Amino acid sequence: MNIRISSTLLALVLATACASIGPPTIPRDRLDYAEAISRSWMQQMLLNIVKLRYVEIPMFMEVSSVINQYSLEGNVSVGRTWGDSDFGIAAVGARFSDRPTITYSPVLGKDFTRSLMTPIPPGAILFLVQAGWDVEMLFRTCVHAMNGIYNRGGASVLGRDVPEPLFNELIDTLASIQRSGLVGLRVEGIEQTSSAFMILRNSEDAATNERLRRVRELLGLSPDATEFRVRYGADSTRDTEIAMLTRSLFEILIELAKQVDVPQSDIDELRTVPSTVLDDDDPTRLIHIYHSEAKPENAFVKVRYRDLWFWIDDRDLPSKRVFGFVLILFNLTDTGSSSAVPLLTVGTR
Repeated sequence: MNIRISSTLLALVLATACASIGPPTIPRDRLDYAEAISRSWMQQMLLNIVKLRYVEIPMFMEVSSVINQYSLEGNVSVGRTWGDSDFGIAAVGARFSDRPTITYSPVLGKDFTRSLMTPIPPGAILFLVQAGWDVEMLFRTCVHAMNGIYNRGGASVLGRDVPEPLFNELIDTLASIQRSGLVGLRVEGIEQTSSAFMILRNSEDAATNERLRRVRELLGLSPDATEFRVRYGADSTRDTEIAMLTRSLFEILIELAKQVDVPQSDIDELRTVPSTVLDDDDPTRLIHIYHSEAKPENAFVKVRYRDLWFWIDDRDLPSKRVFGFVLILFNLTDTGSSSAVPLLTVGTR
C-alpha cells in the first residue's frame, strides 16, 4: 500500500471531521421546524373547532421545545505487513447522526382555564383596534355585548341565532368611523391596574359627526364627551363608560364551530347540533369551513375527521383572516405564569 495514498486519506477524513456542521443547518432547520410547527398548530385548531361541532372536548398540545443534535465522526486506520507477502491495509469510515428531541405540553388545568375560559380583556381588543385591525371583525368575533346591546349567541346552544339589529348597526357605524381615523385609544396605569379609554374624536365632516352622534346614542353615552372608560361587563353605570362583555376563546371556538358545514345526516341522527343558518354573503358569518369525502384542492388548512375532510378554502380571505386571528388570541389570553403540567418528550430518529 502506498503510504502517500494512506496519508491523503487520513488528511481528508480529519478535514471532514474538523469541519463545523452546525452553521449550515440553521437556515434549513429553523425554517423547516417553524413551518412544521405552524402547519400542525393550524391543523390542531381546525380539528378542535370541528370536534366542538360534534360536542367533543377540545385538546391542545403545545410544542414546548425542539432540540436537534448533530454529530459527524470520522476514523481512519492504516496498516502494513512485511514478510513473504508485502502488502498494506487502509480503512476509512464516517458516521453522521441527526437526533431531534421534541417536547409536547398538553394544555390542562390552570393553563386550559387561562387560555380558553378566561374572557379576553377589553383593553386587548382596543389595542388591536389601535393597531389597525378591523373593528367589524374584532367586535363580531370577540364581543358578546356592549352597554346592553347583544351580539349573536355565545357558548350556549340555545343562545341567540342572530345579533340584535342594534348591534349590527353599532358595529357598522363604528367600522365607518374607524375608516375615518377617528377611533383612538388611551391607557392609564400598567398591567393589571391599567384602565383603557376609547376616544371618539369629532370631525369637520357633517356625515361623520352624525355617525359619532348615533354611536353615542346607541350606547347611551354623553353627547359632549370624547373619552369613554372601557371596562368588562354587560351594562354601564354612567354615560362616560362603555361596558364590554367579551367572549372567552372557548366561546369564540363554539361560535365558529356552529358555522361548520356538516352532513345533514349527522344532524338528523343527532350526532351534532343544528347549524347556524347563514348565507355565504351574510356579513355576520365569521368563517366558512367546508366538508367533503374527497381530499380538497386549494385548501388553506385541512384536517381528516370522521372519514371526512374539513377545510378552509385558500381563496376565502375573510375566513382565513378570522382563523388566523383566533390563533393570535391564544397569545392574548395567556396572561399568567405557566403551571407545571405533564410533559411528553419524543426523540425522533
